[in-house]
Amino acid sequence: MTHSIKRLCLLGLLAFFVCLWADAQNIAVKSFRLLETDLTANLKETQEIDQNGEVAALIKVITTETGFLFDVGALGIVRQVQQPGEIWLYVPHGVQRISINHQKLGRLEQPYYFSIPIQAARTYELVLTASRVKTIVEEDAGGAFLELTVTPPTATVYVDDNIQALDAEGTLSVFLLYGEHTYRVEAPGYRPETGKVEIVTEATKSITVALQEQQKASITFTTSMADAEIWVNNRQQGIGEWKGGMSAGTYIVETRKAGHRSQRTTVTVSDGDGDRTVTLEAPVPMVGRLRVESRPSGADVFLGGTNLGRTPGIFNDVLVGTHTLTFRKEGYADQTAEVTVEEGKVVPVSATLESLGGTPVADTPKPNPPKEPKPKAEPKPKAEANTLFAPLSLYGSADFQVGAPLAAGGSFGAYLKGLNAEFSFAVPFGEMNSSIPVSWTKVGEGGFSDGTFTQYYSATAQYSFHAGYAITLGRRLRLTPRLGLSNFVIRSEKSEYDQRTYVLSLVPALRAELAITPRFGLYVTPQYNIPFKQGDIAEDIREVSSDIRLWNNGFYLTVGLTVVLFSVK
Repeated sequence: MTHSIKRLCLLGLLAFFVCLWADAQNIAVKSFRLLETDLTANLKETQEIDQNGEVAALIKVITTETGFLFDVGALGIVRQVQQPGEIWLYVPHGVQRISINHQKLGRLEQPYYFSIPIQAARTYELVLTASRVKTIVEEDAGGAFLELTVTPPTATVYVDDNIQALDAEGTLSVFLLYGEHTYRVEAPGYRPETGKVEIVTEATKSITVALQEQQKASITFTTSMADAEIWVNNRQQGIGEWKGGMSAGTYIVETRKAGHRSQRTTVTVSDGDGDRTVTLEAPVPMVGRLRVESRPSGADVFLGGTNLGRTPGIFNDVLVGTHTLTFRKEGYADQTAEVTVEEGKVVPVSATLESLGGTPVADTPKPNPPKEPKPKAEPKPKAEANTLFAPLSLYGSADFQVGAPLAAGGSFGAYLKGLNAEFSFAVPFGEMNSSIPVSWTKVGEGGFSDGTFTQYYSATAQYSFHAGYAITLGRRLRLTPRLGLSNFVIRSEKSEYDQRTYVLSLVPALRAELAITPRFGLYVTPQYNIPFKQGDIAEDIREVSSDIRLWNNGFYLTVGLTVVLFSVK
């Protein structure tokens, strides 16, 4: 008996360890490697600093699962970030192993010891495999399909007040949730039909709806104005009177006439109406007034075939619109005038009649007094006649530039009747090297890392082009507002790898020039450089080095001596 109990205990203990081993095998490390070209751990936006003030290493754990617990020993984890499809673990350099646990998937059987050293500011990849037990729960559909077959197939169908589209055969299928629903079917010339349907199971509900044709009523529309147009639903049906068959429904009926205000009414026709006559209001005239005169007076004024009266006169109740007036007087040729009448306004009209003898009658014009000739204005002396600046000139300059960094250079330019164009160059000196070196990863021909190197950067040259327009103030002073572009060249120093880049800036400036003689002068140019484009390398080194960030950026002041090389007065 005792032997049997011991045997059962051993079997139970063995089963326990087998189950424990099976649970541990739910998580496994598939692979671990250094990502040579991945700079995530060293980029400013994604790097982390450990408790010792050093850039932490980054281990990207590749897994679609969440809820893991990681342990790297006494040094501890700096930060853990959940990313789509992976987990980022920031750890101090020098960690040697990692333990992994999960509430549902179990744990890694033994801590995983890294096969390569963990270095600061480097990125690694650890691929995990995990198994999971899935439980499939069959879900209720939550409703059923309603199938409607409708006659005629051109009908309009609403289900729960939502319009539904019928196919060419007049059928439709729509999914409805459990509960009570309503439907409505209607078509022109047919009696509409409504109904309710209750969905209680997943079985498809089928309903057939056949609309019944309506009997058309005989409707007669008439109005007191015999020449008024009768319009039904914005379509002209007749003039003065119209009779026709109409299905049940609501119609908008109007009477219209040119120069009149239309009258509108709503007529409702019910199913089963017999003969019916509807009297419509006539359009209301819209009128204005005419104030008419002629030379000579006493002419008859005709509008169409209607004699309005004799000139001069004011004629009322003239329909709005454009009309032609005819003026007639014995012994004179007829004259016409076109006039546009607006509602409620008085329109002046006048005409001059020509006698049949050929002599027009008109008021004798008063002679205009002769105009005295205006004295000629003395020509004003031109301001530039006494200036030392020539309208056309070519010049060269030697200058000194105060900015970041300091620079000396020269320029060549021209003025043409105020228009100015100038090309300049400058060579930096003084503090022209970056204050700190920048570390770079060299990438070989195959696209893989070939080690890192450190290099300083220096300002090499600056090239600029400006254009503007000059304003001459007095004899010796000239101001030229300008807009230009400046290209700043930067190259690597103290390194076996030669790299060049640039910073391109927009430059608004004001050149103030003082002429000492027609040939020599002094100038000063304050300007502000606004960087808007730079090389790939320049974008990175300007983020790291604060002094390089100021190159070709900000306020500059240039002073120098100008020599006129060629000029035409």
